[in-house]
Amino acid sequence: MNTLARIDLPAFLNRQRFGPAQWLIFALCFLIVLFDGVDTAAIGFIAPSLPQEWGIGRPMLRR
Repeated sequence: MNTLARIDLPAFLNRQRFGPAQWLIFALCFLIVLFDGVDTAAIGFIAPSLPQEWGIGRPMLRR
């Protein structure tokens, strides 16, 4: 006979504390998303001046 106990996973996770490892992972993920957003915003700001600076046509930027 199988007598395994059932665990209510959402309730179990809600009772757990947010430890140092989770804070570190959260901070690293936040920084990754932040830097990715800065990269995206920077290329949107810089892209209009690239054809003139590099001497290329606009279609070359879409590759």
